[in-house]
Amino acid sequence: MDVIHLTPIEYIQIGNTAKHTLGIIPSSSGRPDKVIVGDNDGVLTCFGIKKQHPVVLFKTLGGTAITRLEMLGDRAFVAAGSEVRGYSKKGKNFFTMTTYMTEAINAMCLRDGHIQVAGEYLYTHFVNNKDEHSYMASDTIRDMVAIHLPSQHGAPTASTKHKLPVLACSDRSLRVLEGSRVVVYADLPDVPECLCCFDDPSSSVKGTVLVGAANGTFAMIELGRDGFEVVWVHRGLDQAASVTAIATYDVMGSGTPNVLVGRSDGAVEVYTFEEDGEVDTAGPPTLVHKTSVGSTITSIAGARVSSRDHAEVVVVTYSGHVVGLSSDPALASAESRHAAHASDVDKMNTLNREIAALEEQLASATDAATQQSSSSSSSKEALPSAMPDIDILCNFELRSQLASYLLSIETSVSIDFVLLQSNVPLDLLDVSHSKAVASFTSGGSDGSAVLATYRCEDGITKLDVRLRSIEGQHGTLNVFVVPRTKPKIAHRRELPIRALALHERSLKPIDDANLVNKLEINGSFALADVHSWLAQCLPEVPSRLPTSPSVSYAFRSTFIGTALTCTLATICPLSPKSRTSFSTAQLHATITLTEDVDPHSCVYVLERLAPKLEHQIDLMRKVEIIQTLKELETQEGGRESLSAEYRAILEHAAELMAEYESQPCQLERLYGVVTDLFIDKCKALGLNGKPHLVTLTAILDNYDFNSLIDFFEHEIE
Repeated sequence: MDVIHLTPIEYIQIGNTAKHTLGIIPSSSGRPDKVIVGDNDGVLTCFGIKKQHPVVLFKTLGGTAITRLEMLGDRAFVAAGSEVRGYSKKGKNFFTMTTYMTEAINAMCLRDGHIQVAGEYLYTHFVNNKDEHSYMASDTIRDMVAIHLPSQHGAPTASTKHKLPVLACSDRSLRVLEGSRVVVYADLPDVPECLCCFDDPSSSVKGTVLVGAANGTFAMIELGRDGFEVVWVHRGLDQAASVTAIATYDVMGSGTPNVLVGRSDGAVEVYTFEEDGEVDTAGPPTLVHKTSVGSTITSIAGARVSSRDHAEVVVVTYSGHVVGLSSDPALASAESRHAAHASDVDKMNTLNREIAALEEQLASATDAATQQSSSSSSSKEALPSAMPDIDILCNFELRSQLASYLLSIETSVSIDFVLLQSNVPLDLLDVSHSKAVASFTSGGSDGSAVLATYRCEDGITKLDVRLRSIEGQHGTLNVFVVPRTKPKIAHRRELPIRALALHERSLKPIDDANLVNKLEINGSFALADVHSWLAQCLPEVPSRLPTSPSVSYAFRSTFIGTALTCTLATICPLSPKSRTSFSTAQLHATITLTEDVDPHSCVYVLERLAPKLEHQIDLMRKVEIIQTLKELETQEGGRESLSAEYRAILEHAAELMAEYESQPCQLERLYGVVTDLFIDKCKALGLNGKPHLVTLTAILDNYDFNSLIDFFEHEIE
């Protein structure tokens, strides 16, 4: 429920945009602020409001895509490829520096004489245009900000006079750099997606950042030379989209900054720390406004653009829409809405006339090209086809709360249909809630296990599909996106399905005293080979091999809850357990496997599965009798003649059906996990477990935990 009302204002539309490409030019003369934004066409656009209408003040020529924009006073600095360019508030290009980086610049921080830039892995610090410091991260750099790093208890030191860069990396960490060395390493509970500084006017402690995560959470982290502290984590809803932009601005005028959050599903949220007249930044903020603009938010900021007297939230979407959410109450009045509607009608009429003129030009150009192609074909001359260049944003991320993946596809034009093809089985979830008509085809002769088509209505530019893989099976998911263009062209994206795809990185490694099963792989292969094997099996494994002689990764299964620790080292002693040796022709090396298996490990897994099984079996039973109970309700006696249990089922029938429809194959997948566990146990013992599957199926159909445990422990003895 909204506590404050913000009225949306559509300002301008530009080309597709990257993250952090929005800037605000503050006004010093009491006039409204100006907005400057860069796009993937390399165009930098600045506009302001005159007579309640947006007016473009300047626009640069196109070129290399703008991947970052930072403000230094009223001057805008943009990163495009490996270049950094500076523009005055009137659009004059007064500064250009080529960094000669081999990676495109994705993050940038500025102060007088200092430029700090970061690519995919490499961070470089330039002082007076000279390369002074550099750092190579072990995992991809997702964002960067610069902060004053306080010493212990916030006391100022000599180093707090200048800002230090904070790198947000995909390995769930923040790294604070001083020169070329890491002075603070902070472990994060989730994968960071974006950063912003948080300056609390009521506190003298600096070094506080807000971190937006890929799984939809955001957190406040306090950094200091003596370490770090996670102040709070805002979890929100289980199905919350990724936080793609985060900023702070006092929208409500309370004197304390509000937290502005933009998400990948187009949601824009405003949070406050004020409750009952008191401000408390030590706890998670409260949501006071939420709206949606229908496209991935790439940038967000607070400003006073439409009026100097009222604050607003300015957002930029991936599709290039620049939208303001104003707190001006006059814009929400009936007269204002009527005037805005009349203005929109005039704009639509003008746009329709321009579209009609462009369509006439396109038709004439198409006819000329067709005639030329025909004449060329008769003279046996081939003409090259004009292939439309369309940007497609395709994200494939694990949502740990739901133990499933979210496939998000967004294009700059309307989507005609999307085809999914996979050579391994996948559960396609949330089909009924999709903005498309889904159709499924049984596997073809080419070995496809999944063939699904999503046909979208006209005007749909974004499609989300939730899916879950079966762990133990690895393969490839091919995504074919066909936009509504002429000629029709399919754009293919290839996504890996890893064998342990439903595992996520964990901050807590398994204690050796609690290890249930252990497998050691030794051989004359290189550490890079083992790292490559691990990256093919598990997500969130850095693509670059660490420079240390040993490294350890901890994982947790989001579906079952089991834990896994992988340790890679150049020398690993063998334990006196069962050993198996074999040679590989591909590596020309002998590999030794050493197993240490706890016979009660299966019981441990079944205990973790028991609550899920019982819940899904109970849910299935309730769903099956809902229709019968509804028929009994219409008969004499009505609902009052039913037992309390049945009345409760009828009262929550909608919630039960929604939960079941969101993942209808959940119980079947749990049965599959139990069956695979039994087959794997038999294989480890050198036995054939298939003849016993009939008994196992009967036990699962009439589920009893004690019977299931007894079956696993005594059936194959």
